[in-house]
Amino acid sequence: MVSTLLSTVQMPKGIPVATVAVDGAENAAILAAQILAVSDESIGARLSAMRQQMEQDVLAKDQEIRRLTQMNKLEQLYEGKAKKVYKTDDENCYIISYKDDATAFNGEKRVRY
Repeated sequence: MVSTLLSTVQMPKGIPVATVAVDGAENAAILAAQILAVSDESIGARLSAMRQQMEQDVLAKDQEIRRLTQMNKLEQLYEGKAKKVYKTDDENCYIISYKDDATAFNGEKRVRY
């Protein structure tokens, strides 16, 4: 594996190399489209539109994460050995709080993390 990496990053001048992640087919396609966009403006325009949509998707996800992290714990619905479950203001969302200790042998042995 290391020899493959070294052979890729140590290419001499004049031998361009592009690398994408394992299972990175989508990024490989985007890289290919970027190369083609140098000579085809319509591909460049589609890439630009795709990037703008990606930006909007990330901003929407950010807003959702901010909303979820500002929820208040209401009534405790469940408590078990490893976690507690609480209601929130949103009837479709719950807060799960994991405990930082573990027990074994019916509570005879206890470890706190």
